[in-house]
Amino acid sequence: MKNSAIIPNSFFKKFIDWAMKEGVKGRCTLLACPGGFGYLDDNVKGYSEEQLRELINIFKNDFAKNFDITPEILTHTMAMDIYDNKLLRVSEYQWMAKQSEDTECVVVPKT
Repeated sequence: MKNSAIIPNSFFKKFIDWAMKEGVKGRCTLLACPGGFGYLDDNVKGYSEEQLRELINIFKNDFAKNFDITPEILTHTMAMDIYDNKLLRVSEYQWMAKQSEDTECVVVPKT
């Protein structure tokens, strides 16, 4: 199987095998939209459908045994225009710092 353009699943497998063997526990994040390359529940550039499914299963079945899977911002880098699925030229932290309680929060259904 071809490795992904981001982080190969073999890395996650090797890491979790080591962590379980050594008794390492903690928390980790699986980003909803890693680097703005797509969404975990749809597709992520650099991962085939099979690789993405395998990645999610690694986290659900292996990481979840020793790690809390924590929520995170969408990309962990640049803010995302969720209407156009494009990265903005500002970081998520900079974008959030300028928002108020009046900021519109809309869930956009998948098409």
